[in-house]
Amino acid sequence: MGLERHVRVLAFGLTCASAIACTDWAPASDSLPVVNETMLQGGEGVADWSCLGAESTPPPTPGAPGATIVYSQAFVDLATGDPVTDATVRACGLTDITCANPVSDILQTETDGSVSINLASSFRGYLEVVSPRMIPYIVALPDGPLRTMRDYPVVMISPESFLALVMALQIPADANSGAIGARAFDCDGNTAAGVRFRSTAGGSDWYFENGLPNRTRLQTDDAGLGGFAGTAPGVALFEAMLVDGTPVVSRSLFVRGGWLTSAFMRPPAAVAP
Repeated sequence: MGLERHVRVLAFGLTCASAIACTDWAPASDSLPVVNETMLQGGEGVADWSCLGAESTPPPTPGAPGATIVYSQAFVDLATGDPVTDATVRACGLTDITCANPVSDILQTETDGSVSINLASSFRGYLEVVSPRMIPYIVALPDGPLRTMRDYPVVMISPESFLALVMALQIPADANSGAIGARAFDCDGNTAAGVRFRSTAGGSDWYFENGLPNRTRLQTDDAGLGGFAGTAPGVALFEAMLVDGTPVVSRSLFVRGGWLTSAFMRPPAAVAP
């Protein structure tokens, strides 16, 4: 693929794992969505921020103590769009930043690139995803009641492809640093323009401009995509805000050197996408 198309998909791969539209899904009940230009392109539409400052709706009761759900997620290869069948996945608690005590077995992705994990319905945490061909991922699960996510698969990136992105953004390559990718949603659950990200982990920020990452841009376009590369390892406060400084949402994330951390940034009172 050409360099511009290559970089578009690379940047999407940084964020689609966390910028996920959330749906109820039964394992193996449907086919993987296709990563396409519509997912990547963005303009300057007007986002709905009417819920900011409103009290969030109390989340649904997760069920009786000990209630579980089957959480399902799919993974695809950036370069080919094919399912990633050689990834191992395990679920880790929110505060277990080294995943020393995983809450699931180590699971292998299936022939369709998916994995299904039995989790407590009140679980808060992340997925640790490792493939011998890809950069490893930390997939931060959305805050709020846990539900399966299927509309956007996690797009995994090879070390070579990630290096191409870093070079295109003119960011110094550092094997000891990590990266954070995020996608912003508005109160209606739509991807949102006009959002700025801030991270205490530092790094070089980027946003989309007409379908390509651009380091001179200061806010998201309609695709809602942005993030930081060259971030310092450790726990970070990651914030989304409007250009006038109005807070949208903040999350605590952690970064590992050589890993990609993904975040889904949605106002607490927003409609689930």
